[in-house]
Amino acid sequence: PQPSYASISRGSGIRLFAAFPVKFEKRLWGVVYMSRTPNNILKHLYAFRDRAFLVALVVLAITLLIGWVTTRTLRGPIRALSQQAQGVAATKGGTLEPLAHYGTSELAALGQSFIDMADALEKRSTYIRDFATHVSHEFKTPLTSIRGSAELLSEHLEDMKPEERARFLGNIQKDTSRLKALVDRLLELAKSDNVVPLFDDTVDLIPALKHIAGSYSEVQVEGDQATARISEESLGMIASNLIENALGAGATKIILTIVETTKDCKIVFKDNGSGISPGNRAKIYDAFFTTKREAGGTGLGLGIVRSLVEAHGGEISLLETAEGAAFQVRLPSA
Repeated sequence: PQPSYASISRGSGIRLFAAFPVKFEKRLWGVVYMSRTPNNILKHLYAFRDRAFLVALVVLAITLLIGWVTTRTLRGPIRALSQQAQGVAATKGGTLEPLAHYGTSELAALGQSFIDMADALEKRSTYIRDFATHVSHEFKTPLTSIRGSAELLSEHLEDMKPEERARFLGNIQKDTSRLKALVDRLLELAKSDNVVPLFDDTVDLIPALKHIAGSYSEVQVEGDQATARISEESLGMIASNLIENALGAGATKIILTIVETTKDCKIVFKDNGSGISPGNRAKIYDAFFTTKREAGGTGLGLGIVRSLVEAHGGEISLLETAEGAAFQVRLPSA
């Protein structure tokens, strides 16, 4: 039935009914039937307003406490990270030290990212600074020689003997050739440092290396048929640099051995040249390090090779060998 007028006055619009059977000796004698409309929710809350107010105060206090703790936990590390970043920007370099505490694992990961970024920037800055110093030195020597020879020729050209004139002109040509070789190598190095490998770049090693070896009578290729994730152009630069290095060391026989595993392809460049002394093994990848400067060496070849190999997800290593030198180039399999 519809609620009575009194129930509607409560503002509930509903009525609750309850029926209780009256039994005696397993016989139903009657039913107690009761009904009531529930109290209005607002009136009910008003009746318990003191408790409701207390609960609201407790909830507000807990919320404010949580907010204060969260702010204290996050604001300090974030401010410290911001100051460290501003310090790196102001000094244009430098490394960062880990904070005493980060508050959360997410801020710890962010802080470690800042440290790694600062270390990478510092290493890059040091590399560029040292590289610029080496480049200026390498260019200064032949330029000074060219300038000295040109000044002598201009001042004493008429009085100079033909053989002396030819010697100074030869010096100019030699130093000019060295400058050209340096420029060419620097362009190759810049290209290798900015290689963007494509995942669909693959090359069959046996035919590609045999094609390169065709230009050298001292080179032979052997081993397994394998396909590597690298462009043919990059593979050609790697192989040519390593072969030229071996020939520069007096090698008369260079063997390229290919071995394929489940994950990668390995190419071993083995020669019978003069090899690499133990004292120079740690410096062979340094820019402009060469033991054959008089023969036109630039000291950039192995740096170019390493940059190209690492850009394609591989690595290069110098192996122990009883004779000559042996470099192993590892590249991802296709």
